[in-house]
Amino acid sequence: MIYNRQLEYLLTSRCLQDFSARYQSVARICETKDRYSILLVHDSYVVELSEIIIDNYVEIWLSDMSSGLWVSSTDARGICSAINIPAAIVCKLDDISIERAFISFHSEKAVAFPLDLCWVDSLLAFIASKGGMRSVAHIAPPPPFNDRPYVRPMAHSQVQMYQLLRSAR
Repeated sequence: MIYNRQLEYLLTSRCLQDFSARYQSVARICETKDRYSILLVHDSYVVELSEIIIDNYVEIWLSDMSSGLWVSSTDARGICSAINIPAAIVCKLDDISIERAFISFHSEKAVAFPLDLCWVDSLLAFIASKGGMRSVAHIAPPPPFNDRPYVRPMAHSQVQMYQLLRSAR
C-alpha cells in the first residue's frame, strides 16, 4: 500500500488541535516500513489517522491498549447509534490545512474527516467513562451484517507499534 506522507498538515489543523487539547493527548507521526500515520495518544487510548492514497477515505482507528481492542471510525458510528450516544460537536474547518493534508480525493476527504473524527471522539468519551473498550465489545451490527463485530482484537503489529510508542514517551 502507498501511504500519504504529507499528513503533517493535519497536525496544524484546528480540528486535531481541538481534539488533542480536549484529551490532553500527545500527537506523533508514526512511520514504519509498511505504514505512515498520525497517532494521538491519551492514557491507554490511541487514535490513529492515515490515508492510503488509492482509497477514497481516510482511515481512523480507536485502540484501547489496556484491553487489546480497536474499532474503526465507521464502526464507532455504528456503536454510537446502537446505544444512542450523540455525535460530538463537529470539528471546525477554519483553515486549509485539512484539505492540504490529503492527496487523493482531497475535497471529499476534507469534508468526511471531521465527521469521522467526531464519532471517534464521542465513543472515546463514553468508553473512557465506562472503563474501556470492553464496555462496548458486545455490540454488533444489526442482521444480516452481524457476523463481524464492531470491536475487534488488535493485531500483533499494532500492539508492538503502540507499545514502542508508549515506551518512547
